[in-house]
Amino acid sequence: MAAARELSARLSLPIAAIIPPDNYKDGIVSADTGESLRTAPSHRLMTDAERFFTLRQEGASIIITGEMCLDAAAIVCGEGSPFAQNPAAYTIPLVRDENGNIVSGELIKKLLSEGNTKSAARLLGANYSFEAEILHGARIGHQIGVPTINQRIPKEKFCPKKGVYFVRVNICDATYNGVCNLGVKPTVSSDADDVICETHLFDCSCDFYGIKAKTEILYYCRSEKKFATLDELRAVIEADIAAAKEFFATSQKSNIQNI
Repeated sequence: MAAARELSARLSLPIAAIIPPDNYKDGIVSADTGESLRTAPSHRLMTDAERFFTLRQEGASIIITGEMCLDAAAIVCGEGSPFAQNPAAYTIPLVRDENGNIVSGELIKKLLSEGNTKSAARLLGANYSFEAEILHGARIGHQIGVPTINQRIPKEKFCPKKGVYFVRVNICDATYNGVCNLGVKPTVSSDADDVICETHLFDCSCDFYGIKAKTEILYYCRSEKKFATLDELRAVIEADIAAAKEFFATSQKSNIQNI
């Protein structure tokens, strides 16, 4: 997009961004099940709304979905793109990580499926995040003294490895740190297909039902487990909360030292 903006200014022409159809490929293996994951619409790194917002922010005046052959003054694309053969194409070398791997959606999703949030964030340029409405739950968190907000990752978006994460949540222009369980709640639920993100927010006692919140996944703590009793579950959650608060305290100290 930086190259497109430079060409746009030089030619005094608007930028038309093309979102091609999803590329269906095999090759990603889930760390949870060992099964191959297909790059289907449910496994995108970005929803359509996020794609459109990002492209608008980067300077696109027109956004086109689908593959089209445009009468364009110039085409900016990656060196592996079908558009690279066009005489008007300016090809951009594909970015590689420190190990020489091509930085791609496939690589980032593989890292997320392994719980490697730090490496995924470095390649994404931002923490993996999703925006979703806060839903009513069974209020079991309230019963054991750790109330949560409940969200479902949008169905068209890739879901990271199930487990416990340290997260940052933005609700109504306020930001809260917290700890979440992303998974099927095996201790209290028998529905293995109902994946929920349950987040306990620190220093927050408000009800946000029906409001959309943006959740950033920062750090993978542990795998999801089934416990024999709610008391055992509460004890482990309390340990997770303590670890998360230490994580955020350490991160804040590091940020202050780097200013």
